[in-house]
Parts: sequence; structure tokens; C-alpha cells
Amino acid sequence: MLIIDAHLDLAWNALQWERDLTLSAYTIRTQEAKLTGPGRGRGTVA
Repeated sequence: MLIIDAHLDLAWNALQWERDLTLSAYTIRTQEAKLTGPGRGRGTVA
């Protein structure tokens, strides 16, 4: 599947933090809950 995103912030999150933006924000936060670093486990958009 090819997803094209014109929103730089979403694309950057997907690339930099290896986030799967096809998942819900709740799922991403749950997966990142034990990770350290700024913004981990606090994603609000997916």
C-alpha cells in the first residue's frame, strides 16, 4: 500500500519515529508507553 501525505508533520513522525500511521492513536500510545524520549507514548494524531 502506498500512502501519500502532504502534511510534513505527519510524514516526519512516520519516518523519524517509525510510526505506523494506519494504526489508531490509542494503539500507537500503547505501543510506545515504555519507550523513553520526548513525544513517545503521547501521540495525538494517527
